[in-house]
Amino acid sequence: NVPVALESIRKGLEHITEIVSAMKRFSYKDNHASLSPSDINSIAKDCVSITRNEWKNSAVLDTDFDPDLPLVPCRLSEISQVIINLIVNASHSIADFHKGSMGKITVKTSQENSSSIRISVEDNGGGIPGNVIDRVFDPFFTTKKVGIGSGQGLAISYNLVVERHKGKIYFDTVEGEGTTFHVLLPLTEVDGS
Repeated sequence: NVPVALESIRKGLEHITEIVSAMKRFSYKDNHASLSPSDINSIAKDCVSITRNEWKNSAVLDTDFDPDLPLVPCRLSEISQVIINLIVNASHSIADFHKGSMGKITVKTSQENSSSIRISVEDNGGGIPGNVIDRVFDPFFTTKKVGIGSGQGLAISYNLVVERHKGKIYFDTVEGEGTTFHVLLPLTEVDGS
């Protein structure tokens, strides 16, 4: 049993090292408020590691990162917060919809065009009901059970993307099939202070 136990310990240590490294990078980001050229794939990978405990029991999470993605002028901690919010929301949607069976989350990055990149977080949860679509980005609005969400995640994400980075955030949804949130960030630095 010793070789099996040692291999299990080694894998556990690798996972712990990955999480600690991601947390250090996440907490160290943005000592100043200016935009800096950033590797969005690295940010997204860190967010997947940081949120693992949120989705590991309800979803399989796949990534599809564009290997040729250019550096993007952004505030790392703010974009990290947006991606984390989207992954956590996807996880909650899947847990509510699939009730014990595993769903799927996909985090993608791609170059939208010559002036922007796209980050997408797709889930196969229950989708967003038609009667609340217009309120998704409203502060304090939530469809989650009491104690699960504050209704701030998407409102904050909207502010960080649109106001602070002059980007766009929107979603595609089909009730009963799932939702994909899209974040578009400009490749040229704009004053979002």
